[in-house]
Amino acid sequence: NKKGTFVLRRRGGAAPPIAPPPAEGVRPAFVGGARPNLDFERGDLSDWTAEGAAFAGQPVRGDTVTARGREGSRHAGEHWIGGYELAGDAPTGTLTSVPFPVTQPFASFLVGGGGGEGTRVELETAPVEGGGRVFFRTTGANFESLQRVVVDLSALVGKDIRIRLVDEASGGWGHLNFDDFRFHATRPSFPRVPGVPPI
Repeated sequence: NKKGTFVLRRRGGAAPPIAPPPAEGVRPAFVGGARPNLDFERGDLSDWTAEGAAFAGQPVRGDTVTARGREGSRHAGEHWIGGYELAGDAPTGTLTSVPFPVTQPFASFLVGGGGGEGTRVELETAPVEGGGRVFFRTTGANFESLQRVVVDLSALVGKDIRIRLVDEASGGWGHLNFDDFRFHATRPSFPRVPGVPPI
C-alpha cells in the first residue's frame, strides 16, 4: 500500500556482550610519572617494538569485531590490539613493550583471540645481559571477546617487567587480541561474562 512494507526480522543468538566496565587499579608509570602506552589510547604503538607482520597497522579503533558480525570485542577505551582485524590469521610476529617497574602486587589485562600456544601473551622480567625470564603466559579462548586475566606479581614488586604479544600461528584462530594492562593493590576479581568461554 502507500504506507510501505515493514519487515521485522529476528536474528539468532544472544546480543553481543557490552563493553566491560572500567577496571579498578592504576596504570603503570615510569620513575618521574610518565606512563607507558599499555592501553593503546595514544592510537599508535609507541613504547612497543614490533617484529614480523602480525601487528602491522595496530592498534585498531572501536568494535570492529561486532561490525563484521561476530561477538563483541569488549575492549577498553577506544583503541586495542585486534590481531585479526587488519590482516586476518596469516601474518606472524611479536609485539614487545618497553620495560616498566612493578609498583603493585597484582596486575590484570584483557586478552582474546586464539587459544593455542602459538598465540599468547607473555610477561617477562626485564632483560639483563642476554634476555629476560618468562614468568607468566596465557592465550585467548578461541573467541574474539577480550576477558580480563589476573597475574600475581608480589615477588616482583620493585623490579622491571615487560609484555610480549606472540603470534606464531597462521591457521584458524591464528591471532591475538590484547588491551588495558593495569596494576592492583589487592587481588581483583572479574566475573566471566555469560557466553564468553573460559580461557
